[in-house]
Amino acid sequence: MLGPKPLKDYYSKNTVVFLYTFFLIIYSLKSNSIVIKFPLVQYFQRDIGFSESNAGSLMHVGTYLSKLFIVIGGILGDGYLGLYPTLIIGNIITIISCFLMVLVGHSKSSLMCWISFMVFSIFYGMSFPVLTTIRNSQYIGNDEERHVHQNTFYAYYCLNILAFLVLLFVPDAFKRFGIFAPFYYYAIVLLISLILLIMFYKSFYHQPRDNDKIKSFINLLFKKIDMTEEKMKERKAILQLITITIPLAMFQVLYRLKESCWIQAGNKMNKNFYGYQIEPQQIELINIAIVILLSPFIRTYITTYLVKKIGVLKTLIIAMFILILSYAINTVVDIISLSTQLHIAYQLPSYIIVTLAEVMFFPTLESFIYILSPPGYKTILQSLADIYTSIYGLIYMTALKKISALFGKYKFIIEQTTTSAILLVIAISLLLFYKGNFNKIGKKEKKIKI
Repeated sequence: MLGPKPLKDYYSKNTVVFLYTFFLIIYSLKSNSIVIKFPLVQYFQRDIGFSESNAGSLMHVGTYLSKLFIVIGGILGDGYLGLYPTLIIGNIITIISCFLMVLVGHSKSSLMCWISFMVFSIFYGMSFPVLTTIRNSQYIGNDEERHVHQNTFYAYYCLNILAFLVLLFVPDAFKRFGIFAPFYYYAIVLLISLILLIMFYKSFYHQPRDNDKIKSFINLLFKKIDMTEEKMKERKAILQLITITIPLAMFQVLYRLKESCWIQAGNKMNKNFYGYQIEPQQIELINIAIVILLSPFIRTYITTYLVKKIGVLKTLIIAMFILILSYAINTVVDIISLSTQLHIAYQLPSYIIVTLAEVMFFPTLESFIYILSPPGYKTILQSLADIYTSIYGLIYMTALKKISALFGKYKFIIEQTTTSAILLVIAISLLLFYKGNFNKIGKKEKKIKI
């Protein structure tokens, strides 16, 4: 039976159960980013008077720019404060910024609203690498790699269920509590999590702190310390991971294009479903629902088979090609919809295929980075992968939205064809370099079991 092994030196059985539930609740916030983005875009359009393109661009700039501070979570979590104090501080400031966002929102000040959103995102983003490290480090022992994969998938699956339930009731929340209702939701969930975290603080395993973690990390990379054989291996593993996550992180940016591109395109389609009018933000429910339905099958049979046969890295490359296929199909749908209004059901094939890519890629990538990271640097390396995503997103998504807006009704087609071309180049480049520079990574990651 798969599950945590209770070890006296680490966690009791009850503590593991609590940890597992606790981190699923907080980690679910990562998938619910659309709950935050949608009301802010609507706010900038309706109350501030921005165009749809400018409001979307501002959201992308704010989101990705703020996530550049993710590395703060990595440094504090691995070094100066420790994992749990970092979470407590991040939760407190995020809760304050949630209520601040609601207050300044009513004042209709675009500057104050954007600043509040930045504060929210900075400390909200700090939690990402910390939570990943804590959740995956629950399992210690000979079968650690298998349990990390198992744990990552369970978290991914449950957070999609939570995201589905939240988005299902968001339209009603907008009608009752106004456009900033999601911030009340975030504040309440984070407050409950904060209370539980403080109550069980002494029950957690607290890793030894290293106040010079970032200094030792830099010294190791630039060989400013005595390089023993063990240190050389650590440095090589870190450099390999930093190199390989550069193109892999781009996948995450390009995948996120569907959140804006597909949803906006879907808004112009026939949304009538047996008398029920589908709200714009509920279109994302299609993707999440398919994830919930298909991910157990995909993980159990498809991903497991591919990882055992060809290794993790090549499995991630295959996911890239699948994403290209989904964008190609949706581009055809967009071209046809230029001359006639199609029903939103025509987007379903694209959502099903993109779900296959999503389920194969995201849980596998997260556990791939964690397992291959040297001990003591797992949170920092996880945060570096997030920073790559933020930098790519800040440059690419902002530029793409601005350029595609010049093409009017063809903008969705331009966005998807451009994205598909870039994905194709990345996937082919990874395949060409795989047998050379990443041979040793390939040999090691083939041993990873699911």
